[in-house]
Amino acid sequence: MFRKIRQKLLNPVLWQLDAMQAKLDRIASVLEPQGAQMTIEKDTNNSVDATDLPSGQAVEMEPLLHDFNHYLHELRGIELSRMPKGAKVLLSAGCSGTWYFDWIENEYGKVDKHIGIEYYSPKPDDLPDYVEWISDTVGDMKRVADGSVDMVFSGQNIEHLNLDDLVGFIIESHRVLRNDGWLILDSPNRLITGPLKWLQPDHIAEFTVSEMEEILQVGGFKVINKKGILLMRENVGSSPWSINMAEYQWKDSSGWLRRAINACNKPDDSFVWWVEAQKCTDIINEEQVSAVCERILTMARNERVAREQ
Repeated sequence: MFRKIRQKLLNPVLWQLDAMQAKLDRIASVLEPQGAQMTIEKDTNNSVDATDLPSGQAVEMEPLLHDFNHYLHELRGIELSRMPKGAKVLLSAGCSGTWYFDWIENEYGKVDKHIGIEYYSPKPDDLPDYVEWISDTVGDMKRVADGSVDMVFSGQNIEHLNLDDLVGFIIESHRVLRNDGWLILDSPNRLITGPLKWLQPDHIAEFTVSEMEEILQVGGFKVINKKGILLMRENVGSSPWSINMAEYQWKDSSGWLRRAINACNKPDDSFVWWVEAQKCTDIINEEQVSAVCERILTMARNERVAREQ
């Protein structure tokens, strides 16, 4: 399992995955009994020799995973690498610095043109030549021509939008995308953040997958793929697990990795949902888009306000 994961998963901790991959089963066999401790260190071959491990002894290692937000970021990077290929013009709704464009290029690949719409952060001085920075809100893309974009990516952005910007973003994304162009979004899942009483001060509201599907449908899009990022409960109706990695010993790191793998087909049960939708109509009813967005955002916002109390 670790050999497959290490190709793309958790770049900052790759050497630790390499160190465990060949001997994971052998190490696991001695985890439960109490006894002496063993420190596993990285060698020049990124491998570890556990063949001399005495049976009946426990193993201690540094935690494989330390920070929940960093872990989510790495998992989101994996999904970036899996986005539909072939986009030449990519538009990002929200981009907080040069690091962001480097991240997209490293994970997805370089595009001919990358348009960044960003209102709240200043334009960096060291942007790559292929980047066009537009200082505006994502609800107003007037400087982007009709049908000129292959893919719009809204990464952890939709939950920050007020009603005007949410409506504008959906309508403008439809306008700037070519026929069959892609709109890709990811965001924290209210079905999980609500029960956890998880709060991010800058969020206006978090949405469920079904709510975003409804918004996208009236916005002229057809959802092609919907995925989960990091499984947080067994199934609908069960209580979410803790997001505090400090509660887990190193041996549970493999559990966190399995939760990342098993989340794919369970967006409702994952901390983050990831949706890929394709433009499927030439004309949309903007009043209907506004009405649906207002209804859903009001409901989601009310839940968030109650969570804060």
